[in-house]
Amino acid sequence: MERFDPVMGVTTDRVRSDFLGPGPHQESVRSLVASYDLDQKLYMWQLFNVLGKHRIMAIVTSFYERVFADVDAPWFRDVFVHLGSMKYHVLAQSSMWTDVMGGRRRYVGGEKRLRQHHDKASIILTADGARRWMYHMNQTLQDPSIDVAGDHRVIPCLEEFIHHYMVQYADEFRFSYEHAPIVSSSL
Repeated sequence: MERFDPVMGVTTDRVRSDFLGPGPHQESVRSLVASYDLDQKLYMWQLFNVLGKHRIMAIVTSFYERVFADVDAPWFRDVFVHLGSMKYHVLAQSSMWTDVMGGRRRYVGGEKRLRQHHDKASIILTADGARRWMYHMNQTLQDPSIDVAGDHRVIPCLEEFIHHYMVQYADEFRFSYEHAPIVSSSL
């Protein structure tokens, strides 16, 4: 099982603290290094250690290929097209994910930069936009060609990561978010 060297990112510690809450936690829980024991929980700040940069980028690329090809919801697709190229979105989101997931300082500006991206796309930061975003992410994560490094913990961990941020966005942009579990047919 190949592993990648994790390093704290701009947002890694903040998301870890938000997720875990105050108080002492076991070093294995706080660590950026994932357990090799596949029965142990995988945390979002350990995902880089398991997936590495290229797998994260492949997941994000697959997601944006779906978004940019979305003919059923042009109101959703067109916001992304208007804001930048697919390459722009893939680089921005994979940088943010890599940073949060323990893959070094890749998202300079951290939360402030994230807010700026979302302010530009606020027209789709709604319950309908969240459902459409999740539709494409579900399709992405159910795709059997997505490489999760042979670790069955990755999809549930990504689900937890996405849910964590969706709840935050729903609160910030005042929309209702209905959590629906991601069920991967490949696992």
